[in-house]
Amino acid sequence: MKHTLLAIGIIALMCSCSRQESLTCMETINSLEDMREWMEWDIQQGYVDTLHGATYLQVIDESIINLYQN
Repeated sequence: MKHTLLAIGIIALMCSCSRQESLTCMETINSLEDMREWMEWDIQQGYVDTLHGATYLQVIDESIINLYQN
C-alpha cells in the first residue's frame, strides 16, 4: 500500500511542478484513471480486499481531483 501511495504522490508531484506540462498532466490523469479501473477489477476479482481497495480508490480519486484543479 505504501508503494502505491508513493507512486501516486510522485505522479501528482510531477504534474504540479510546472504549468507548461499540461500534456504530461493529462497523461498523468489518464494513468491514474487506468489505475482506478485496475483496482476496481482487482477488488471485484478478490485480489485486493475491499477495505484496502477502497482506500486506494479514495487516494486515486483525490489525486485526480487535485490534478484537475491545478
